[in-house]
Amino acid sequence: MRKDTSSNKKQTRRGNRKEDRENFGFYIGIDLGDRNSDVCVLDQSGERSREFRLRMNEADFHACFAKIPRSRVAIEVGGQSRWVAEVIEKCGHEVYVSNTRKVPYIHQSDDKNDPGDACKLAELLYFKPRLLHPVRHRSREAQADLSWIRAREVLVESRTQLINAVRGISKA
Repeated sequence: MRKDTSSNKKQTRRGNRKEDRENFGFYIGIDLGDRNSDVCVLDQSGERSREFRLRMNEADFHACFAKIPRSRVAIEVGGQSRWVAEVIEKCGHEVYVSNTRKVPYIHQSDDKNDPGDACKLAELLYFKPRLLHPVRHRSREAQADLSWIRAREVLVESRTQLINAVRGISKA
């Protein structure tokens, strides 16, 4: 006779989620901007605890995240997401870098604004982090290698155009 373990699995998953939530002080969504970022903080029960703006510099991010208990943090992928994620992780937090173009709740929202996007990131992080479509940044070494490859491609393309231009002039 086969045992029905589906209810046991559901209880285990629910139990793990509860234990998981107890391991994090806050659930934080950050909409990164050029000069400032909007931050939305949810408490352990998923209620909005605080909303504020944070200047886009390492010192301010470190000061903010070094003094709070271990939390889960979601940020949008972008040009500054690598260093922001590194600073927050160094403070002991778990960081999700979200590909928000794959998140209809944010990307296709009618009420697009930075504070609202920060709250949506925090909500998704609280309820189901996988819906953030998290991405991993390349290592610094891999990024440096890729920069060299791209620079070489540009150089080769420029050289080819120059040679073709000179040949075109000499034929005329």
